[in-house]
Amino acid sequence: MRRLQTLLAVLAVTLATPAAAVNADVRHRGIAHDALFSVNFDGANALAVGAAGTILRSEDAGESWTTESGVPTEFALNGVALRGEHAVAVGQLGVILRREDDGSWRAVESPTEERLMQVALTVDGRAVAVGAFGSLLVSDDGGRTWESAAPDWSTTTDQGFEPHLYAVDIAENGAVTVAGEFGLILRSPDGHSDWRVLREGEASIFGMHLRPDGVGYAVGQSGTILKTQDGGKTWVATAEPGTVVWLNVRSDDNGRVYVSGIREMAISADGGSTWTRHTGDELGALWLAGLDRSVSAEGSSVVAVGQGGHVLKITP
Repeated sequence: MRRLQTLLAVLAVTLATPAAAVNADVRHRGIAHDALFSVNFDGANALAVGAAGTILRSEDAGESWTTESGVPTEFALNGVALRGEHAVAVGQLGVILRREDDGSWRAVESPTEERLMQVALTVDGRAVAVGAFGSLLVSDDGGRTWESAAPDWSTTTDQGFEPHLYAVDIAENGAVTVAGEFGLILRSPDGHSDWRVLREGEASIFGMHLRPDGVGYAVGQSGTILKTQDGGKTWVATAEPGTVVWLNVRSDDNGRVYVSGIREMAISADGGSTWTRHTGDELGALWLAGLDRSVSAEGSSVVAVGQGGHVLKITP
């Protein structure tokens, strides 16, 4: 499958099912037509974004959420990143919002009108945003100004396709990894040049998480769950192919991995060797597009956002 046909089908996946008890508590919900697409934590602080320019804020590790006022767009916001004093959200028609020092949100000039799907930040304010038709933008000043840094797709992909890019990671040393259509995973040492293809395939990749210790995961179409143990240089499948569409993934250094999708979630307690499948319960009744991990003095948990404006806090 070369192009995504649907993200709204009820699908299935074949996974092992060892016991893995978890609690999922609703921390926020909207109306039926609300949707949240991304959530990002920096310690106990978090932002979540979604349809119609919605931005939610949490300052207590996801226990409570406040809707931001005065957001200068009504377009859907698909991705958000928060690091220290820097916060950036991106979305439809290339919209880019930056949080100012006074806490207000401001729209900044964008080099593209293509849909932007995700954004990543470093503590010092380097940012990368990715989106439709090979859109790849970089900022070196906390999101104030942006420029295109996409590779030459005519020589990078088969037949010169400009792939939709759905996921991005930026390391504190400046290395940027992006993933998207055709199973592509690419990396640049600085986000500006020398893009190298790390992986190619058929199934699109929608979510990716790379940890500082070199362990990482990528998920997407056809039940794809990939794992790397060398910082993304090589990838291996950790689950049998299926038909479920996985949308995002997060893990911790204790071996727990959480994968969310369309009315389905999979959780591993052993680094991806075996999985527990959730369908129809509180974790598997919704499509959940955003995942991230909160860390506070009370411990850590994973927060998922998605359908109906739901925010779920998941704890072992």
